[in-house]
Amino acid sequence: SGGVYDDFSWNHVILLLIFSLPVTAWETSRKIRSKDMETEYETFSMIFGARGATMIPFVCLLLTGILSLYIGADLDFPVSYFAIIAVLMIYVVYFYSRFLIKPIKEYNVLKNTAMVFATGLFFTMLIYIVLQFDIINKL
Repeated sequence: SGGVYDDFSWNHVILLLIFSLPVTAWETSRKIRSKDMETEYETFSMIFGARGATMIPFVCLLLTGILSLYIGADLDFPVSYFAIIAVLMIYVVYFYSRFLIKPIKEYNVLKNTAMVFATGLFFTMLIYIVLQFDIINKL
């Protein structure tokens, strides 16, 4: 493309994590079941227990949120970005904590929670990057 590119930096590693950890969380979350929903199919909850297995995607999503806040600060995003990311993180904490406290079928919405978080985060980052760097006018 003839463009000048920056050397690979710590921010590139962080961005790789931001875009891979939510996918890992979703993939893990879909293989977590409450005890009454377990079958012979091997799941993370069968191996680690419902609570232990829930910690894997929970930590992935929280780490993603924290890294997103770091990138937002590094890119000098406005306060509204941080508010949106905080709301997404609170959403994750609520639904994952609820299942951790009481791992029953009705509370197992982990897969959908991971999907909503990832979609919200990715679109938020995309919108703020486009706005911050005036990408539309550069096309």
